Amino acid sequence: MLKKCDTKALYSPRYYGLEKLKGSEHYLEVPLGEGGVHFDTYLAALREIGFDGYLTIERECGATPSEDIAKAVKFLDGYKVR
Repeated sequence: MLKKCDTKALYSPRYYGLEKLKGSEHYLEVPLGEGGVHFDTYLAALREIGFDGYLTIERECGATPSEDIAKAVKFLDGYKVR
């Protein structure tokens, strides 16, 4: 997140009757493991609620999406989530 905003105005502005925000001013999409998500906390929260399903890695942008996905798999392997 580059700038705090109402995410409703980013993802569903028409539904909420809001003016659409320009996403590139408010967030930067980065490969999994390179952003500000605290994965220790995130994965612990999933375990705490009993989640034992699959995690999906999606990467549709960036110069090398397939390499980013491979790095993401290695990153998550450090958490033994497979």
